[in-house]
Amino acid sequence: MKKPQIIMLAFFLLLAGLFGWQMYLRFHPDAELRVLQPVDSESDMYITHFTYSLNKSGWLPYASKFDTESRIFIDQTGEKALKIGQEYVAPTHVEASVKKEDGKTVVTYTGNVTTQEGTNIDYRDEIIFDFELYYKE
Repeated sequence: MKKPQIIMLAFFLLLAGLFGWQMYLRFHPDAELRVLQPVDSESDMYITHFTYSLNKSGWLPYASKFDTESRIFIDQTGEKALKIGQEYVAPTHVEASVKKEDGKTVVTYTGNVTTQEGTNIDYRDEIIFDFELYYKE
């Protein structure tokens, strides 16, 4: 091979590698899921909720599936926290945990709640999402 052909081949290999790396980053964005434990000392209502941040890692935007999945996750977990806060009275202490299994995301809520009638009961509920939420553990 002549020197110009070698330089051209090296240039195309470099471009192909760079494109491949950017495509990889498009499907592996910088994502972080945080579990927040709000403390409202005046009302004694402790209900876990989540924040999810999603940022592109490379030059290309992240895949749109991440936007869709994160919106579904935040909307449904937010509705659950709101529902707990509306259906029960203080003292209420509910914590949530997240795990990924079998291609799904499972959010488990456990704790103690007080009914409107004043009865303290154990609380357990789950939300199962049909996707595995992408985040760095």
